[in-house]
Amino acid sequence: MNSVDLEQLAPCICCGTMEKAWYLQGRDDYRFIGLQDEVKGLCEQCRVGVWLASIPRLKLAYHKWLERHYPTPSYVYGLLDPRDRLVHYIGRAGDVQRRIQRHRQDQDSSQKSAWVCELHELGLTFEWLILSRAIPGYYMVELEARWICEGIKRGWPLTNKEAQDPHILRSLERRMPQDVWNCHWSDLPIGDQVTLARINVYATWSEQPPATLPHFFIYQGARGYPSTGRLSF
Repeated sequence: MNSVDLEQLAPCICCGTMEKAWYLQGRDDYRFIGLQDEVKGLCEQCRVGVWLASIPRLKLAYHKWLERHYPTPSYVYGLLDPRDRLVHYIGRAGDVQRRIQRHRQDQDSSQKSAWVCELHELGLTFEWLILSRAIPGYYMVELEARWICEGIKRGWPLTNKEAQDPHILRSLERRMPQDVWNCHWSDLPIGDQVTLARINVYATWSEQPPATLPHFFIYQGARGYPSTGRLSF
């Protein structure tokens, strides 16, 4: 073993096994949500024991994390231009009224803000509608991605960044599922795949965590986890 390898390793604080230093001390282990302090400094084998002893606590922790970040119900909404009656932006929120007020005041450099400012200069403002009601609330992340795909397919003049970047649009032409409503969530070419994976893993584990400790990089390989939300228009 060379010196570079030695510099990248550190001993487990429980058994002394040499493990990668970043794993022991630097990176949160999202399998142990709420229990990261209990596994910090432990090698993978020692974490197995913590996992087996903590499954009831972890089930509750996954459930609470989903509730805290994505209240039920949550919504996917669209902002309409009163001139053409088309959706120009798709977003998601638990409190839509508050989000709408923020959109009316946005002054950032996004295409959406430029569109809103253009309307205001003409003495107009956008209208809005609920596209979907998400039950459970965390399903809104997946629903938003599906609606953006649907909007692009319908030719809506969306100001979402996914619909503005020519490189992304060329990629979407090649990868867009024929049926954006029934394809697996991991086949959606739009959306934060890591967040979608984490949500679906936690939703599954809040009901029944695996009997053995999952791989550390479960989120990169979570394609087998189905969508657990219910679609409501």
